[in-house]
Amino acid sequence: PNVGKSTLFNRIIGYKKSIVNSKSGITRDRNYGFCNWNGIEFCLIDTGGYTNESKNIFDKKICEQFLFALAESDVILFLVDPSNEILGIDYDISKRIRKLKKSIYLVINKIDIYKNIYNTYKYCKFGITKTYCISSINGTGTEKLLDSIVSNFDKNIKIYKKNIPRIAIVGRPNVGKSTLFNRIIGYKKSIVNSKSGITRDRNYGFCNWNGIEFCLIDTGGYTNESKNIFDKKICEQFLFALAESDVILFLVDPSNEILGIDYDISKRIRKLKKSIYLVINKIDIYKNIYNTYKYCKFGITKTYCISSINGTGTEKLLDSIVSNFDKNIKIYKKNIPRIAIVGRPNVGKST
Repeated sequence: PNVGKSTLFNRIIGYKKSIVNSKSGITRDRNYGFCNWNGIEFCLIDTGGYTNESKNIFDKKICEQFLFALAESDVILFLVDPSNEILGIDYDISKRIRKLKKSIYLVINKIDIYKNIYNTYKYCKFGITKTYCISSINGTGTEKLLDSIVSNFDKNIKIYKKNIPRIAIVGRPNVGKSTLFNRIIGYKKSIVNSKSGITRDRNYGFCNWNGIEFCLIDTGGYTNESKNIFDKKICEQFLFALAESDVILFLVDPSNEILGIDYDISKRIRKLKKSIYLVINKIDIYKNIYNTYKYCKFGITKTYCISSINGTGTEKLLDSIVSNFDKNIKIYKKNIPRIAIVGRPNVGKST
């Protein structure tokens, strides 16, 4: 944690997609960004800070995401912060990634801090030959790093589909957005927990339904009055997801009372004049069946009742969505190389 992974991620993709903060554990799910360097496209994956001994449930989930990123990547950037002492966790990461026999780069971050220049030699013991010194905060050294990476890509690699439709799942906290996201993409990619505020960055998954492909976007729970810095950042991610999506699924939980925040979300998404679906979740709970009528006041005609936990109603929802896609929509690039940024917390991965 906290080596600068998200800072580096934002630097390479060219805009602030991952939330960055000095506090450890900010990035939780895998975060994806599409990039182009010297005419070569690739997919960059930001990961949470790997910790191998924590008993915290979220740290365990972050480690799962870390392992998934390693498995799906073609290139691994192992990011370190030379102002930190080398710990057992660093050796553990080094050992894990070297076993994979993939292309590995040791990326020494925060080299803009003068004293760090003299602390780089200690990483020789990792035995990673491709080593680059950078500053994710100001970009020093990142050009040489990217030049080296793209020059070693497999020239015969297949390419990803690119402009497939994008579907954003939005709603207030704890209505089941990440559960629905995992249900549709077919595996547990988003971390799910009953605690509010688990999903922070936008989370992407590629799906195929009845032969039609699309990109699904999971978002954090929208809150409009919180002064918490993370809630504000989550709201930014929510707005970005609305902007880039073609279809919006507004997820609600009928066991909750309708609040001002629900009206705010409804008002925001209706202004966009995009295809909107009101998705009433948790319909597997019997008493919720009688609480659905209250959502008529939102004026959203395409309304579906589902259970994201067991899949009830999701097939009809997806049938309706894909049948209304623009048949002339362009397609996304699919198997471009994937680069995973990994490391302990707070070394600057997202930057």
